[in-house]
Amino acid sequence: MAFRLQAVFGLAPRALFPGLYRSVEDAVMAQAADLDRRLGARQDYAALTKRRLLTAMTHRASGDLPRA
Repeated sequence: MAFRLQAVFGLAPRALFPGLYRSVEDAVMAQAADLDRRLGARQDYAALTKRRLLTAMTHRASGDLPRA
């Protein structure tokens, strides 16, 4: 559906529904923070890979990196 809206209106869903996007982003970031807490002090490959993803998510959400 999101791609259809973008094709019809020429805008990303984030631009069409900014309030909805913010609320979804907030919920996803809360889940990401929970995952980071659950990873604790783990240093195995899977934990480090997840932390890299979480770090990139944080940068995108805070505007430090271009959004896809």
